[in-house]
Amino acid sequence: MKYLTLLLLAVVFMGTVGVSSPAVAQDCDTEISERRTRYDFDVTFNWSRRLVQVEQTVNYRNEFDEPLTELVFHSEPHRLSRVNTMTFYNAYEGEDTVLPGVTIEEMRMTVPLITPIEPGCDAQVRLVYDINMSELDEERNPLGWLAYTPSQINIAHWFPVIALYNHETPGQWYTTERHFIGEQAVTEPADMHAVIRVENAPENVVFVAPGAVEEIEPHVWDITFNGGRDLGMSFSTIYVKSEQQVGDVTVEMYALATTYRGSVERALEDAAQALALYEEIYGEYPWDRFVIAEGAFPDGLELSGMVFVSTDWFIGWNGNNVHWLTVITVHEVAHQWFYALIANDQSLYPYLDEALATYSELLYYEHYYPTMVEDWWQFRIRAYGVGTDPVDSTVHDYTNWRPYINTVYFRGVEMLHEIRQVLGDELFMRWLSDYVEANRDGVATPQTFWGAMSGFSYASTADLRLQYLNNPDPLAE
Repeated sequence: MKYLTLLLLAVVFMGTVGVSSPAVAQDCDTEISERRTRYDFDVTFNWSRRLVQVEQTVNYRNEFDEPLTELVFHSEPHRLSRVNTMTFYNAYEGEDTVLPGVTIEEMRMTVPLITPIEPGCDAQVRLVYDINMSELDEERNPLGWLAYTPSQINIAHWFPVIALYNHETPGQWYTTERHFIGEQAVTEPADMHAVIRVENAPENVVFVAPGAVEEIEPHVWDITFNGGRDLGMSFSTIYVKSEQQVGDVTVEMYALATTYRGSVERALEDAAQALALYEEIYGEYPWDRFVIAEGAFPDGLELSGMVFVSTDWFIGWNGNNVHWLTVITVHEVAHQWFYALIANDQSLYPYLDEALATYSELLYYEHYYPTMVEDWWQFRIRAYGVGTDPVDSTVHDYTNWRPYINTVYFRGVEMLHEIRQVLGDELFMRWLSDYVEANRDGVATPQTFWGAMSGFSYASTADLRLQYLNNPDPLAE
């Protein structure tokens, strides 16, 4: 019955998650077995001017039933309009045909096409723009992952990504609205190749990125990264690398030389342990490298194949097992499943990644430090208060971070834990592993999340959904 339910849900919500059966190819040259989106980047970064010059070539295949007359992108750099982060120049069809009429409204970039993309065919569009890096600043640019500090330069969420087609309304593109609480991106995995040239860089600069990275010339790096939803990068002249092996995965830590090495060793061990545990619970990690970079900005950030963990947690580490350094590190590792492997609408359904990543912290402590579980509950959840709003609240319901986190993260953890008490460990863990397996490389929704439950489990948790959710019956939609 569970698998029949999932099949019916997949059909009903096909438009919602932006997935379709590949359309029959017309008279066009395409390779239907490849991912639908590919990005190729030719990037020149002027170190002294803090200027990133980009030519981004996008290959997109139309797997839908109607011709596409435009491509729509989610442009995360436009979240930082206060510092004029992106200067857009032109879009081209093919090599040199200028596409007029490109519009940018908040984070939505619309590129009209001269030649529609027929079903089963693909098109190539080239975007030319600059990213004007600004210094980390609490008022003007608080996003340290797209900023520079005295110790590093971080370039993440820096390029426009293809939006979801048929996400909410069939035949339309979906992008989220700009907001400064939570994250807004919702993207499909893509294959990526980039050549990164750095001009005027110090001789000892260290470059950090996920995927297969090779320095092909001095200060010229070649990156191949397939299946990512983004491509983060970081530069520093004082990075020190350390690593551990977890099965076939190399876990690499890039910490600033000024950081106490004991905290670096601790974070690397935490990350390696978490990766091993989450592979056991959720399934295989999708790449052969996992990169952790110390970030000279508050908190942390999840990316595909890479995360940042704040300098604050490294320098504040007091040797305790329950500390922000461990908590945030293993939280960001969990996002490799609940964001990088399985995406969700982070604007409308943030609990689908944040509550699950936070609950994964508990699973980490239960496995490695069982005597510290109660300490984790007190330190992480109870000390800040648990929200009273529905767990399925949107980011737009909040104007500051604390109540958002207290509800979506912390009350979300309480909801998941109560479900676990009702179902028992076996059914609960099976639900999570089935959910991951059914949604790998996809964009999950509340329907696919709750639909991964057996019919028995779904019925058994009806009262809890009524207690915790604004929409207590997602499968009825």
